[in-house]
Amino acid sequence: MKILKKSPGGRLFFSLALLLTLSNFSCDSPQKTALNTFEPETLKPWEFSIDSAYAVMHPDQFAWDLFRAINWPADTILLKADPKKQLGEPGWVVWQTWKTAPEIYLPDGSKPKPWTEKNFKPRSLDNFSSFSIKEKMPDISLDPTYGLEEVAMNKPGFDYVVENELYNLNGQLELYNAPEKTMAFPKRALEIKVKWRIIPDTNYDKARYHWQYITVKDSGQTRKELYGLVSIHITSRVLKKWLWATFEHVDNRSQKHPGDDGWLLPSRDQFACYDPPYDCERAPTNFGLEGNKWEYFLLRGTQTDYYDEKGRVSLLANSNVERGFQLSSSCITCHSLATIGPTYTENDTVKMRRIDFLPQPPFFVDGAMFGGKGYVGAPDPELFKLKGGGVMKQSDFSWSLSRAVWKKTDTTLTNQ
Repeated sequence: MKILKKSPGGRLFFSLALLLTLSNFSCDSPQKTALNTFEPETLKPWEFSIDSAYAVMHPDQFAWDLFRAINWPADTILLKADPKKQLGEPGWVVWQTWKTAPEIYLPDGSKPKPWTEKNFKPRSLDNFSSFSIKEKMPDISLDPTYGLEEVAMNKPGFDYVVENELYNLNGQLELYNAPEKTMAFPKRALEIKVKWRIIPDTNYDKARYHWQYITVKDSGQTRKELYGLVSIHITSRVLKKWLWATFEHVDNRSQKHPGDDGWLLPSRDQFACYDPPYDCERAPTNFGLEGNKWEYFLLRGTQTDYYDEKGRVSLLANSNVERGFQLSSSCITCHSLATIGPTYTENDTVKMRRIDFLPQPPFFVDGAMFGGKGYVGAPDPELFKLKGGGVMKQSDFSWSLSRAVWKKTDTTLTNQ
């Protein structure tokens, strides 16, 4: 599906329109004044809503609905939730049937394999990407405490990327050069980022974690290591600026590995907690989590706008995903800077201009790498401006698009 917005003024009109859009940071309507009168829809436990009013009025409950739905046991043939199973059963879950970033953004820029082609064989480190924007974060192979990261997209998001050829830089550049085109994922699109870390191989830990064995090659020897799921970022396109929610395993709170920050921001959950400031740090009751591995996950917070209801800058961080810059972490602000731009050449390599989401470089403390400082609050329109005129286009809050490369069959552009 192509998203086309025709404008009579071409690129100049688009530039002015984008800057005006960036200046309008009001929350998605309807406003939260209707909080006490709005009733969320009734969902089956493996379903999630696309009601924007629900997302605005009850973002924490909306986030827990998403959490339960994407972690529901999966039918690995139909690649969707299996209603015959119960939450917490062993095996693959719904989000593990989605396409991961390495499956979407292929090394040669070619079209990804069809949605129905999915491999559920045991995994190795080769299945995980050490990619990070601008290569600012540590290589997982050099820092085992940092964990393994996965980014995955559900079918509506994947279909949009494929239909618009956004899986390579050629397609992204074509969209950038078309003044009438903007990027807008469908309302049902979901994208997640998760972290796995090594956990003790005991029955106790296996009962408290969603886990998998990863094959590791070391000094010519092959071994299997047990990894547990410790962090889940969930983003939903139900709102124009998306809804952002981050969950962490309760054990993260006491991790003491070198470089771990702990939880530097307070948790906030108005669905599981009954009294202000809603920092009880517990899972919701009567929600189907009791007695299984998912009751050990806590909602650290949600975001629907750059500022909270009191006009303060909204911060949201996950101690594993945003390790090293939690106190200057705002998921919604960071992703608002996800852009596509014109090409430039560096060391005989053609690249695409993008905004740097970390304005300050990483640094080391006692040998541990910290990720620098991020942007918070409403994005500065000046960041989108290009020298010599024009602006970069937003890539609809999706940083995963920056993993794309040029098609190898294109002889005019290459990133080799």
